[in-house]
Amino acid sequence: MPTSSYINLGGSSWRFIRNIYVNVGGAWRTVKNAYVNNNGVWVNTFYQFQLSTSSNTSIFTEGGYTYYYWTGNGFLNIDNGEKGAEILLIGGGGGGGGHSGGAGGGGGRIINWSGIHLTAGNYTINVGGGGGANGTGATSNIVRGSSAIYSAAGGSGGHSLGGAGGASGVGHGGGGGAVYNWCNNCNSCATNYLGGGGGGQAGGGGGANSSSNIGGSGGVGISLSPSRLFGGGTHGRGGDGGRQAHGGVGATSGQHCHGSGKNRRCDRWSCSAVGGITGYNGAMGGGYGDGGGSGGQSGRSGIIVIRIPN
Repeated sequence: MPTSSYINLGGSSWRFIRNIYVNVGGAWRTVKNAYVNNNGVWVNTFYQFQLSTSSNTSIFTEGGYTYYYWTGNGFLNIDNGEKGAEILLIGGGGGGGGHSGGAGGGGGRIINWSGIHLTAGNYTINVGGGGGANGTGATSNIVRGSSAIYSAAGGSGGHSLGGAGGASGVGHGGGGGAVYNWCNNCNSCATNYLGGGGGGQAGGGGGANSSSNIGGSGGVGISLSPSRLFGGGTHGRGGDGGRQAHGGVGATSGQHCHGSGKNRRCDRWSCSAVGGITGYNGAMGGGYGDGGGSGGQSGRSGIIVIRIPN
């Protein structure tokens, strides 16, 4: 069955026919339909779906669908016709707080549209990159003309030390920080910094636990299909918060005496000295749009997927 109309301009130079005109009483009119009989069924070949994509487009067929996906910027051009489709966008993950005791970055948003009709035109594909230390992940979007017609925001960056979390309205919020102050029996005090987990697609991040002196876990992501594309893990997960802690190093002791002769008394004392700082970075996932862990880990880039029935 013919699916396209071409004309030979000499030799091997074939050109796709985009418009056909007919003269009706001196006026040129566009031919809107051109049918061919395929085994008793009349098919309109003039509006068969035609598309082209950028060279970095990955394509595979599974379960009656063709998947087009991008992990970097590209384009999709539809030359002719229209087609139903589903579109999935994941924004870039937010970066983790810039210190080991900082918070995790928020996961990028995951948004799916179904029942979409792709019509002739040029579509620009922009895949959101992950944010650097404390930075917000970039938005993933599809642009037609000058307007973003589909968009998924990136996750917010995690705070460095002891501050409030990122705004949840931008993707998913980055984690906030907590401060854990402690003093030993020599009245020598120190401050430990603990980071909260960044928000994930399927839930908020955990808060820092001062009593246990640990950072919060990142919010959970979600599983996506098909596994050929998304694997068996989750995506849009928040990064874990870390901790920056002082340790106790050795002990100091001595005695204090007062009085003289039979009245002389000595009191012994001992205490632990405050040790140096040790940093523990939070972990992060390996999925699309995952937020970075503390210690300034960058968030993961997003992805754009278009699924078209065969």
